[in-house]
Amino acid sequence: MTNLFKKTLLAITTALMMASCSNLAEVSVFNNSEVDRQGELVELCLCSFKRIDPAKLVVVDSSGNQMPVQLLYRGGEEPEAFVFPVNLKAGEKALFTVKEGEPNAVVNKTFARQVPERKDDVAWENDRIAFRAYGPALANEHPSNGFDVWYKRTDELIVDKWYKNDLAGVASYHDDHGEGLDCYKVAHTLGAGWSHLFANLRYVPVSHLV
Repeated sequence: MTNLFKKTLLAITTALMMASCSNLAEVSVFNNSEVDRQGELVELCLCSFKRIDPAKLVVVDSSGNQMPVQLLYRGGEEPEAFVFPVNLKAGEKALFTVKEGEPNAVVNKTFARQVPERKDDVAWENDRIAFRAYGPALANEHPSNGFDVWYKRTDELIVDKWYKNDLAGVASYHDDHGEGLDCYKVAHTLGAGWSHLFANLRYVPVSHLV
């Protein structure tokens, strides 16, 4: 288990090579595991890139293609780090250049909002799956505080579209119209998983989450 844990920790290693007289750096990323790594994130501290304006930070691969970049603020007013995605086969190494430039627009991969038009639901998603929690407008129906799961067969963001079509009677999200569906009935269960009160060896009913 120890060796496996170490392999997991060291699955992707990075090395920085700063150019001494210019606002750029080369980043070497190496997958030293025995499995392909898809959709991994490389995180680097902005403290290593003090010559680069974070608002103009650009990462390009060895072919000159710009990578999506997200700044990490960690609750502060100024960004502290940034991340960018990599796909590496087992044993593969890739070089990236970090420099100043004009960042391309990035396609959103996540979304979340309260849905007052559907009894105060709160729904959130990424490009793989979507979830929702029930709001106070459902209190009279005494739902549980479990999370509902929406299975997706697309990497597009669908929460707004599915709610709009369902409420308009165009297409129910309980049926699969090619993008996935809500096939999970939460009822009075904990759904996809949530905490619950258990006191004096007894289950304590809890209503809606939000």
